[in-house]
Amino acid sequence: MGEKRVMKSIFVLLSIVLVLAVAPQAHAKDEGAALPAGHHLYVSYCVLCHGEDGKSNGPLTVKMGLKPTDLTSERLHKSPDELGKIIGGSGGLKKAESKMPDWAKEIPAPVLKTIASYVLSLPTAQAKAPRDCSAKSTEDKLSRGKTLYDNACLACHGRYGDGKGLLSKLIGLHDTKGKPMVDWTSAKYTKPADAIKKATLLGQGDFMPAWKGTVCDDEADDIIAYIATLKKK
Repeated sequence: MGEKRVMKSIFVLLSIVLVLAVAPQAHAKDEGAALPAGHHLYVSYCVLCHGEDGKSNGPLTVKMGLKPTDLTSERLHKSPDELGKIIGGSGGLKKAESKMPDWAKEIPAPVLKTIASYVLSLPTAQAKAPRDCSAKSTEDKLSRGKTLYDNACLACHGRYGDGKGLLSKLIGLHDTKGKPMVDWTSAKYTKPADAIKKATLLGQGDFMPAWKGTVCDDEADDIIAYIATLKKK
């Protein structure tokens, strides 16, 4: 019974992800319509290791000394269906080479195809300008915090901040003492905001990457403000 409940929860979560990914394509006439949804999913689940440009220089890659596949490589210039299977954990990419988690265990094939369509655009995508942290956002603090959390934290820490993100489950992330990832929703979690900010920007332990340079100082404040709303009453 417990296993059935877990599988049901995963199905509900992935159904939501699928709706987010497919909705923008409902009236699409070509693969190009998949790019906005694909970018959202890529940022949430792939940037940590593969980086924004797909060159495999993401924060977690640097932190753990990994060498994931360069997503702009010509050998990955395949159809969205074929590349989706590779991302899912099959399709011919050697696991020993990439240590790529089996995303197909958690993410449905249509969503993997959407991510693949975006990945295929990376070789021709224009390089982004360096972050300008002097620019002040007019967006609501909590709204921006949620957006940043979804982009930088959700894959490992989970949608609800309980440490049960898809990437965390797939590769078995834990802290330096072997304990599960921190549960920000727990009333027992009392680490002060400045300590969370330091860990966010500079990294901590075996797995928490340093987001400094990717996340601006005031953006880290917004993420922490959003995390505070996740704590259970």
